[in-house]
Amino acid sequence: MTLESVAQEYLALGFSVIPVKGKHGKDVDDAKRPLILWEEYQHRMPKPDEISQWFKQWPHADIAIVTGPISDLFIIDLDGEEWRKSVADKEFLMTWTARTTRGGFHYYCKWSPRLAEYVTNRARILPGVDIRGAGGYAVAPPSQGFNGIPYAWIDGQSPQNCERSAVPEWIYSHLTRKDGATVSNTGGGTASKTPIFEILQGEIGRAHV
Repeated sequence: MTLESVAQEYLALGFSVIPVKGKHGKDVDDAKRPLILWEEYQHRMPKPDEISQWFKQWPHADIAIVTGPISDLFIIDLDGEEWRKSVADKEFLMTWTARTTRGGFHYYCKWSPRLAEYVTNRARILPGVDIRGAGGYAVAPPSQGFNGIPYAWIDGQSPQNCERSAVPEWIYSHLTRKDGATVSNTGGGTASKTPIFEILQGEIGRAHV
């Protein structure tokens, strides 16, 4: 299956997709940079023929999904070593989860209208924990990245195997309101929550960090 066909599948799932540099980037971060002016795709979906044209022009491009309300998507990005301590006492719901090219994890959640009150695209809401929401995007499987190690869905936690969860309730206590007001600690979530280490099972040990 080609990356173009996967991009078309993501579009069919309701995701706004854009092309990024991938292995032609100068480094790991440059590999994530869009190949187009992408801001308009925060507000409208690309057309199938636009996607085809992008991959004709850049056949080795990777795929990114625009996060926020356009794609009904909020992503928690766990990277490096620090996130393990940061979320050790946090709880998550089972959802789509991808291993990144650097061995971190992208935890895909449904967008909530409640998030509109907050700044939802930020680095380091906790050490090793970033969030991608309105105004952001994330590279998606099976993109190859700069180092050729593909982004990949965790077994049993792909679009074919489970539903996306709601945003974990603890996230809200680490967000900044757009009006600058202080966010109170909102506490836990539902009774079906699970520690992230249990959800990821053996994936953490196999991660490249």
